[in-house]
Amino acid sequence: MAALALRLLTDGGADLLPASAAVMPAGCSLPGIVGREMEAAGMDVHLDVFADHLCFEVAAEIVVANPARPERGRIRVGDEAGLVWETGCCGADRTDPGAITGTIIAVLAQDIQDGYIQRGELALPGSGRGNTR
Repeated sequence: MAALALRLLTDGGADLLPASAAVMPAGCSLPGIVGREMEAAGMDVHLDVFADHLCFEVAAEIVVANPARPERGRIRVGDEAGLVWETGCCGADRTDPGAITGTIIAVLAQDIQDGYIQRGELALPGSGRGNTR
């Protein structure tokens, strides 16, 4: 996941350091592992904590950005197995939608080539799922 996040934030222009370069405290969670790897690769990493004062629950995720390429946006990683890439939405650093599309296509093509399976459900009328009109 750290390699994917780094690829999105650098447009494939950087490599992760060997895993031994990032110090991993015992018991690190998924966001902690990704955060340590990204910090070792020179990315800015901070923690966002969300408190629900009604139900007295707390959630947290890391937010990663590339200080050398702020136009690449930021990556959010929580305890769920996945990440969110936010780009082109803030300030003067608007990103070209065509460039984002090209990056996403390249990442998915590499995943398929590496043997990762993309999962999803059919959303077409008559596919047998959901309501059809």
